[in-house]
Amino acid sequence: MLADLHLHTTASDGTWTPEELVEEARKAGLSAIAISDHDTTQGIHDAKRVAPPDLQVIPGIELSTSTVEGEEVHILGLWINPGYEPLQQTLADLREERVSRVHAIIERLASLEIHLEYEDILKFAHEDVVSRSHIAAAMVEKGVVGSKQEAFERYIGQGQPAYVMRHKLTLEEAVRLIL
Repeated sequence: MLADLHLHTTASDGTWTPEELVEEARKAGLSAIAISDHDTTQGIHDAKRVAPPDLQVIPGIELSTSTVEGEEVHILGLWINPGYEPLQQTLADLREERVSRVHAIIERLASLEIHLEYEDILKFAHEDVVSRSHIAAAMVEKGVVGSKQEAFERYIGQGQPAYVMRHKLTLEEAVRLIL
């Protein structure tokens, strides 16, 4: 049995739509995949809808957490209940906070004479999860940097001048929501 249990769709920061991801998994001969987008379960339903009977689609989520020491830990939850209301409310809050963070990063970039509009970033954010990866893509498109990696290393990565910390769940909160 071949499986990939950590896949992102365009519902967060993946390259393929849920439908395209299912097709790629089928071509690769996978028997099971987990749709584990950041802060959204939106891609799960579409992937399940188009998956052939011989491809199991496992509902998942990836949550960014922070330890007491401030270390970032990504928690992957598999076989979650996408209909669990406390999970959905927390995910909605996290997505809203992501939008606020993007606006704060735009302001910091502007103070560095790098001018991006929110709409420039939305061209790369396919759904409702906006991330620094999308900001980096907009910076590449505008010619500010030569690569997304350069955007992180010079401007938006941790410790860089346009970096803005975002709220992260505790490990306990993430595990409680997943369970």
